[in-house]
Amino acid sequence: MHLYWRVMEELKLLGETLIFNDPGLQRSYQSWIRRNAGAIAQCLVNEPSDCSAVFEYKGIMHSLS
Repeated sequence: MHLYWRVMEELKLLGETLIFNDPGLQRSYQSWIRRNAGAIAQCLVNEPSDCSAVFEYKGIMHSLS
């Protein structure tokens, strides 16, 4: 879901929007947003270029590669 969120943020900068038509994907995305709301807020308030550091699981950083 982090990848979807990053794509949506990039599309916002371009003035575009991503719409999920699959209800299961919508539920999963909304659940992920609620669970990670603190990290997302911290990312958007501080420096948008360095937001991958706030998304970690058990001390392991998330990688998009």
